[in-house]
Amino acid sequence: LACPASRFINNRMEMEKTDYRHYLAVVSKNIKTLAMLVPTRNFAVIKTFSSYTHTTHDIDVVVKSNVNVIKLKQLLDRELGQDNIIDLHDHVSWTGSAEISDEFFWSHLMLHKTGVQVPDTALDALIRIAHIPFETGSIRFGELLHIFRLLKKADISVIEKEANRCGWGKTFQRMRSLLEKLHTQLFLENRSRLTFPYHIPLTILIAAV
Repeated sequence: LACPASRFINNRMEMEKTDYRHYLAVVSKNIKTLAMLVPTRNFAVIKTFSSYTHTTHDIDVVVKSNVNVIKLKQLLDRELGQDNIIDLHDHVSWTGSAEISDEFFWSHLMLHKTGVQVPDTALDALIRIAHIPFETGSIRFGELLHIFRLLKKADISVIEKEANRCGWGKTFQRMRSLLEKLHTQLFLENRSRLTFPYHIPLTILIAAV
């Protein structure tokens, strides 16, 4: 028989599959349009593709410094109209200072099956972990599972070094401890009563530096 944690995970995944299929269709349309306007080597799509059914309300795209962000946004609006859900950025930041350096970002990319650049395992984990305390304050179920998978594969020392370099090493350690606690509760203690989105404790959010 499946353990409570397994049933909980399977039920959650079934609930999210329909939304995820629609989400992928919208993402595909947007990215194909973007790739017609800008060479794929000049941009990378972040926080969009996951190993589990996790959706976002927009498509975050980081572009190189030689791309005119204002002009590109105008072109996307013209081509996609109300279907344009691309949010353009020239670097990764949620607080006004870069939580991930441009050097680290552009050196940790790989090619996705769609033909566009996406973060490698280390960069993907770093972006998603930073995004939680500095912007959303919560984490959804599919994203949590995706982060668990990333952390199993990534070199933690590489991630930690970049977080320290960019000034949020303590917040990274707090988030890492929280993720380990959630993993234990979900998979080892069979606490299927965890509710999602899971809201990050205020102690972590207030101390997010």
